[in-house]
Amino acid sequence: MSLNFLNQLELSTERRNELEPRVQSLVDLVQKEGLVPKIEQRAEMLAEILGEPHERLSNLFNSLSRFFPDLPEEQGEHCKLMYVLTSVIGTKLDLLKRKGSSSSFGEDLKRIGYAGFLHDIGKSALSSRLIQRIDEGVYLDREYFELMKLHIITGYMVLSEAADLLDKGKEESGSYLKKIAVAVACHHEEMGGFGYVGLKGEEIPLVSRATALVDSLLAMARRRGYDPAIPPEEAYQELYRCSGLPFDKDLLGECNKRKLAAFEKQSDYRERLVSMIQRNTKYGQIYPRDLDISYTDISLLDMPALEEVYLAIRLRSEKQFDPNIVQAFRDYVSKNPGRIKKLVQKKVIELI
Repeated sequence: MSLNFLNQLELSTERRNELEPRVQSLVDLVQKEGLVPKIEQRAEMLAEILGEPHERLSNLFNSLSRFFPDLPEEQGEHCKLMYVLTSVIGTKLDLLKRKGSSSSFGEDLKRIGYAGFLHDIGKSALSSRLIQRIDEGVYLDREYFELMKLHIITGYMVLSEAADLLDKGKEESGSYLKKIAVAVACHHEEMGGFGYVGLKGEEIPLVSRATALVDSLLAMARRRGYDPAIPPEEAYQELYRCSGLPFDKDLLGECNKRKLAAFEKQSDYRERLVSMIQRNTKYGQIYPRDLDISYTDISLLDMPALEEVYLAIRLRSEKQFDPNIVQAFRDYVSKNPGRIKKLVQKKVIELI
């Protein structure tokens, strides 16, 4: 079942065959971790909530604590912000008509808010300990990071199984939910092909590209543990950097130096720094060639050299987000600064 989302994308047989082993490895890990019973439980819960067609959104908002009982209210607030911001941005910018999009799904704009709201529902099937580590800003070693990747598969499974349950009950939301499941499965893909599964460019659904952008912006705007929040202009420059667009290196340089100063106070500073370098280079896949050291030798560096490598990596251009969506997003923000400020400040209820 979990490979079905590749079949629903516009991929050649060769590309699908290339990507299937990556997805299957995640599916195998889901089974190894014993997550299937929890997935089924969450699917039943979601189907029950969505079974009331006239109260779907309200029921979802009011049921967040059931999905994430062990996590702080901020997880629910994040989901609500994702719904509001993706809906507002998607509708106002009319993403389907923007240059650079080849999507033919006429319902993309209708789905985008629900995809944003449900993008992390797969985390509800993971261990609460893992999610709490992330929420507290604890750095993730590679083993924990691989476990974290599972939420795209568990999310897809929860949504797909809930859709099947709704179909059995002849609920119209079943097929709708299956399309959202595909968008959720792809929300950690990157334009350059270095995401969780390896989709690239317009292989990634438009809704997933928009969801990834908003998710990243909100992550930067939120302080997690000792990871400081990033001011708005620096956040936008980071989005430019991660979209292959021109960006202010001086501004981002100072931003990353402040982040290092915050991390330096921690007893695990060195381990955290090595882990961040590994994550930011996709474990050596995109290590900058202009650094005079091999990827495997980074753990041997002294602290000043290690910090220099980190800062150099954080100032290279990447192809993570869709530049057309980033530009459109910034255009809207510049014309509606007050509304965006309210959203980031979590004044959600008055905006829905």
